[in-house]
Amino acid sequence: MKANIKSDVTLAQLADKANLSPFHFHRLFKSVYELTPLQYFTRLRLKEVCKLLRNTNKPISFVATACGFEDQSSFIRLFKKEFKQTPLAYRKMNRGINDGAKKSDRLQR
Repeated sequence: MKANIKSDVTLAQLADKANLSPFHFHRLFKSVYELTPLQYFTRLRLKEVCKLLRNTNKPISFVATACGFEDQSSFIRLFKKEFKQTPLAYRKMNRGINDGAKKSDRLQR
């Protein structure tokens, strides 16, 4: 899934890789991760978006598209639902924070 973050991966493709039926793959995946494959894939994409927002100056529309979100308005709505803020607000609050650093660490410097 991580290797295909920018493209659409179907449940059938994932199930085929695991040599399972789509129904069985979905059921097993959800029992292990407590998320559906689509929810998990969306979270992977959002994690990549956050990384790019923190570490690049690329426009938000470019970041969204680069991570596989085709519709910017639905992307922003999804981002706000997940993080309780817009991508721009997230970028402003987390600018330059790498994956290992905490926001509180940055404020103490």
